[in-house]
Amino acid sequence: MGVPILGICYGMQVMAEQLGGKVQSSTHREFGYAEVKLRHPINSLMGLI
Repeated sequence: MGVPILGICYGMQVMAEQLGGKVQSSTHREFGYAEVKLRHPINSLMGLI
């Protein structure tokens, strides 16, 4: 595609599978809110987060 693509949660899992990666369960489950800190904000993403 020639452009960076952001995949979050299941979207990232689908992309990994489609690009030949392997998605498997972990013994550690994670769910909930997380804090995101932007070191170098990207103007095109600012309306999405």
